[in-house]
Amino acid sequence: MAAFSTAKIELDEKTSLNAGLRYENTKTNLTTVSGEKIIDRHYGDFFPTAFLSRKINADNLVQVSYGRRITRPTFNEMAPFAFFSDPFSFFAGNENILPTYTNTLKTDYSYKSWVFSVQHSMDKNLIQRFQPTLDEETNTLFLKTENIDERQTVSMIVAFPLKVTSWWETQNNFTANYQKVNSELNGEAYVVNQKGIQVVLTNTFTLPKKYTIELMGNYNSPVINGYFNLLSRGFVNFGVQKNFEKAGILRVSCNDIFETNQMRWRTLDGTDLEFSGRFRSEKRVFMATYTYKFGNSKIKGTRDRKVGSQEEQKRVTN
Repeated sequence: MAAFSTAKIELDEKTSLNAGLRYENTKTNLTTVSGEKIIDRHYGDFFPTAFLSRKINADNLVQVSYGRRITRPTFNEMAPFAFFSDPFSFFAGNENILPTYTNTLKTDYSYKSWVFSVQHSMDKNLIQRFQPTLDEETNTLFLKTENIDERQTVSMIVAFPLKVTSWWETQNNFTANYQKVNSELNGEAYVVNQKGIQVVLTNTFTLPKKYTIELMGNYNSPVINGYFNLLSRGFVNFGVQKNFEKAGILRVSCNDIFETNQMRWRTLDGTDLEFSGRFRSEKRVFMATYTYKFGNSKIKGTRDRKVGSQEEQKRVTN
């Protein structure tokens, strides 16, 4: 259950403050078929948000924001069921898993369509799935959901469009971050840090006869995932669109052309357990879609109605 309130205050003609406060109450019960209690947990807390915006002029905008969030564990992350992978490897939940609390402070500066952002976030009891635990007596590996005591993340983001020619436009997003994890592993202090980048480049080519080509590339450097590293990954997507105007629109695309979008992981230095592997969700996918609008195109479509509670409603679902 949740109750919330939001307010918008115009401090002057160029400065505004959006503030909100939400109280959230969660009750979790998990029992076996025989009625034995596994989890009986009840907790509630307040979650404030604030956005202070200053419009310097028509082209420049500055915003500072703060928010506190909660991420509750899912059923599969809590249920202590073991799922067979191979004779010596099992996936399992953790009935002792706690929710994650995140405090985020962010500053944004916009110049026309360029955006520069700096953000700091602090996660307490960070939920991390598939953390390796080795049972030395049976030589069995359990990949369980665990709480990492603390994670700090500092990130800088630059996003901007670029019109290379009259028929070639790009949208460019660059992110640089620094992460530090403080926790405990095997009864000893566990402290690791990682620098990383993310690059997303989207190219749109507008060709004669209503043809459009889109080429998008994504790259993520290694990131800390609890007690191991998710290694670098990336992909390239390609799509072609033909607009037949009144006859509709045909789109043909291929995701992950080179089949490089796969999760690979490896234990970090300082752990006693050597652990590595990879997981591929799906190989390259080809898709074709055709869109045709029926009816009178002069009739107005359904009004896009948005209310202030939409963001809060999304939070309740997690």
